Amino acid sequence: EDSTIITYSRSIKYFRDSIGNIEMDKINVSHFDKYVTFFKMRNENITPDTINKNLRQIKAFINWCKDRDYVNPRLKVQKIKSNFKPPKYLSNSEYEAMCHFLTPLMKKIAHFYRSTGLRKDEAFLGEVNGNYYEISADNYKTNRPFSIPMGKELRGINLEMQGNFKNGNKISREIKKAQLKAGIIDKCLHSLRHTFALRTYLATRDIFMVQKLMGHTTITETSKYARFEVNRLTIDFPDLISDEVNLANPISNIPNYLVNPYNATT
Repeated sequence: EDSTIITYSRSIKYFRDSIGNIEMDKINVSHFDKYVTFFKMRNENITPDTINKNLRQIKAFINWCKDRDYVNPRLKVQKIKSNFKPPKYLSNSEYEAMCHFLTPLMKKIAHFYRSTGLRKDEAFLGEVNGNYYEISADNYKTNRPFSIPMGKELRGINLEMQGNFKNGNKISREIKKAQLKAGIIDKCLHSLRHTFALRTYLATRDIFMVQKLMGHTTITETSKYARFEVNRLTIDFPDLISDEVNLANPISNIPNYLVNPYNATT
């Protein structure tokens, strides 16, 4: 996969190509409109999500320029409207079907990603410190330190992963192969991150806890997980629901690997 630097460089190059040679302090909102038109002319089938991904990267670049007084400080980059696409997760039955085609090691790794919500390569960018898994600001996506509680079992799996793989590329391929063999054609390793988020939200009904554990900078980014119909989620994750579920005190329903991260065994 392309590195973050390469993808950002590509977006900035497209921006320059779309607006031509212009002084930084002359950039205005109309230039972002040209940028969007540029993408649509390049590919009539391009999706709003793809355009918005590039706009987010341009927004980061513009914010960097603002900090250095290169552009108008009031300049804003607005995303274009797009239809809500719910995150693709694995129900319990899909997860079990996928695991049927995984080796014992890969089953443990799938369990690790489903239980931590880490992105593909984040399992290789940090290290265990006591009862937490920590990633430094230099290695984390948002350039700030990140940590999550991690029980003994998951810490052991993480060490095994780091001892057998350099990154998550091969893991991602093996997970995808197993999904295809199980008849799951539209999901991938990242779906386990979405699964973690939805399971945590269903168990806690606390979207702010989900935000913290996912490492999102804003609650807006996390709110998509709260838009699922709860009744549907209870069908997909029956292990998190019982007759004793206490909706008045949802904190009592947090999965064991979050409640007691020091000796989690889920």
